[in-house]
Amino acid sequence: MAGKKKINAEEEKARKRRINKTIKQFENIFKCADDNKNAVAKKIYTEIAFMEETLRELKNTINSEGATIIATNGNGFKVPTENPAQKSYNTMIRNYNGAIKNLAALLPRSVAGDDTNDAFERFIESRDDI
Repeated sequence: MAGKKKINAEEEKARKRRINKTIKQFENIFKCADDNKNAVAKKIYTEIAFMEETLRELKNTINSEGATIIATNGNGFKVPTENPAQKSYNTMIRNYNGAIKNLAALLPRSVAGDDTNDAFERFIESRDDI
């Protein structure tokens, strides 16, 4: 059965590095946005970076434990049930997709020679591990 997983200091540092790397990528994409949109975008992409890392961890848990686990019900019987990580993943991936759509709406309008939208699309396409 799934339990709380303790993260050691080294894993936590690596997690923070990955989140910060994602934030830096978004900062580069949104550096041309006006200040008002950039402030809103920063709040969204900071949450997206956290969600990406959490989704990666949930996916690893699901891959190692499976989408269903054997749990003991109130009567003491062992029954298959959905892995809590699977439930969390399903909920978070919907929220992640919504946040990506909201963030995309904040992109500056494409101007001739401006590749901001292309950079955003390349970034999103590179996230195939989620």
